[in-house]
Amino acid sequence: DVDQSDSKSYFSDLNMSLISNDTSFQPDFRENSREADKEDSYSQFSSSKFDQMSYSSDLFESDLDKSFESLQHKRDDKLINSFGEIEEEIPINVSLHEIMVCAYDMTKNSINISVQGTIRIEPIPELENTPLFLSLNDPEANISNVTVLSEFIKDVSSAPRKREKLDQRILKVNYPGKTDFKPIEIATYTCRDSLRPVPIIVQTKVRVDGKICKVGVKIKVNPSLSKGISNVCVLLAVPPTVKGTSMKISREGTSWDAIKRIVAWVEPSMSCGEDREVMIQFEISSAQTVSSAIQKPIFPILVRCDGSKDQLSKIGIKESRNKYEITQIPYKVSVNKSFRVFHRKH
Repeated sequence: DVDQSDSKSYFSDLNMSLISNDTSFQPDFRENSREADKEDSYSQFSSSKFDQMSYSSDLFESDLDKSFESLQHKRDDKLINSFGEIEEEIPINVSLHEIMVCAYDMTKNSINISVQGTIRIEPIPELENTPLFLSLNDPEANISNVTVLSEFIKDVSSAPRKREKLDQRILKVNYPGKTDFKPIEIATYTCRDSLRPVPIIVQTKVRVDGKICKVGVKIKVNPSLSKGISNVCVLLAVPPTVKGTSMKISREGTSWDAIKRIVAWVEPSMSCGEDREVMIQFEISSAQTVSSAIQKPIFPILVRCDGSKDQLSKIGIKESRNKYEITQIPYKVSVNKSFRVFHRKH
């Protein structure tokens, strides 16, 4: 028989011995100290990071940019979103057409050149009520102004949206949707006078020998063009001091308009660096032959030509991904480049 007070002391001594002999009940103070150090270092890092973000807005923007780039990246012609899903880019056609007018005054020996461009898009059903951002790149700063041609086009270059470069203009297209989906002009731009491209060279030479007046016309394509030119149309105005009916020309397929007094011919195409020369002969009118001093006649000329898959400037256009636009669809913009030249000498 054991006394009740003795039993209590017995069981308390037994419990203490069990606890002291069981290693599983022994706390690992060294492990706890390691975890505590980790928590302290994490709290210090978090607080320092928070302080940096509190005092610097650039840090927030750079982190947002990096996160956006990491969540969306391209693989071939496909876009991988933040969920790892592959989104195929929707093709859309954009055309960039430039027109150059070159006027050369032979009497004043002066030249005036102007270049203007037009941007067109071919709407598609996916473009309805879904924004498309186009970046108009101007690496040589040739653009003097941009004119928006439609109410659903906005120039958002001056918006709070961060611009990557100063030579970019961002156009936002909010197409309302139509049934015909015909190509539409969205904007035009005018280039500065400093832009002076030379896609073709036009030379004319006039020589008077007695009663005969000979005219030489030479057209040469700039070899630096990526492709040649096409639809070359030449109009040569004949002054009244020579007889148009007496014309002799070295090229076949020319036409003579007696009312407008114009000689015209067409070259279907000319390759880069190629030149074409045409010789024309006229008889001097009787009124001029009577005169003691025969002045050299002036033959104004107009040359028109087209270029494809090439431009007169370095201006380009591409899609601009806007990370602040959640509803934006990934588009693949295909740019069709072309130009037309009007070269006039008078």
